[in-house]
Amino acid sequence: MEKYPLRGYIVQVMDKQAMVNLGAKQGVVLGSRFTVLEEVEPITYMGEVLQKAPKPIAQVEVTKVEPDLCYVKIINQQRPLKADDKVQEMVIEVAMGETGNEVK
Repeated sequence: MEKYPLRGYIVQVMDKQAMVNLGAKQGVVLGSRFTVLEEVEPITYMGEVLQKAPKPIAQVEVTKVEPDLCYVKIINQQRPLKADDKVQEMVIEVAMGETGNEVK
């Protein structure tokens, strides 16, 4: 997941939730979180076009999963979300104690 996070798109936005084109077939589960990304204009320097990393503009959490899509609630956003916004699965690290048990 860390090397190959799920990537998809927002299909539709409805009030405080959205639909994403990823579902159970792709490995999405309830509670999964995604970052919504916005492409940033490239910079031209000395004749070379340099692409900047996409800018995170929102976080969403999966509330319902279907085979080919999921529904997400919008946790926070810097601008209103729209269809075709890119999403990328968030990697949430869990601290482990010496015994290998989750630290809360």
